[in-house]
Amino acid sequence: MALTLLCCECQVHGREFCSFINQALRDDIEDHLQDLVPVVRAINTLCVGRDQASKGLWPSDGICFRGGALPDKHLSFFTVGKKYRVPGFLATSFKEKVSMEFAHRSTPAHLVEKQPMVLWQIKVVQDCVQVGDYK
Repeated sequence: MALTLLCCECQVHGREFCSFINQALRDDIEDHLQDLVPVVRAINTLCVGRDQASKGLWPSDGICFRGGALPDKHLSFFTVGKKYRVPGFLATSFKEKVSMEFAHRSTPAHLVEKQPMVLWQIKVVQDCVQVGDYK
């Protein structure tokens, strides 16, 4: 059920459920986190595998894709080779087409000029244990 909630497209107040999970993780409020920990643990148990490369689930080039929208004021942060840690779940796909579908869904037509669609290519080292293969 936790994974279904994380991946569903249903919205509450115009936001997907996964955005509420990530906001709670970023805000780091102890009372909220105590309730969220079982959900996060369930998602991690289902998504994170230490032996995915040996099962052939890992792309040979280690590239994952993420589609979305990004306000112009944040574009300069993302540069080739930039390393950063995401304070929450970072949904990616091994399929560029899937990520482009997310990019189109996340950018309302009236905001495209101020918040253009973005396709990130994320290079993940093969022995990384924080990456799952759900989708």
